[in-house]
Amino acid sequence: MQLTKNIKILDLCLYLKKEKILILADTHIGYEEALNKQGILIPRFQFKEIIERLEKVLKKT
Repeated sequence: MQLTKNIKILDLCLYLKKEKILILADTHIGYEEALNKQGILIPRFQFKEIIERLEKVLKKT
């Protein structure tokens, strides 16, 4: 999705075309592991999904 002539939304990121900058924030990478270390057991799927989505974004830039 194109926000402006220079700014494009790529899945989890904003891409500034002119500056060739990819902006990514608040991904919570490692959150599942931190919870597991505290004894809170949750399925670990988010990390892999985020990495896969980021790989796709990086291929587009």
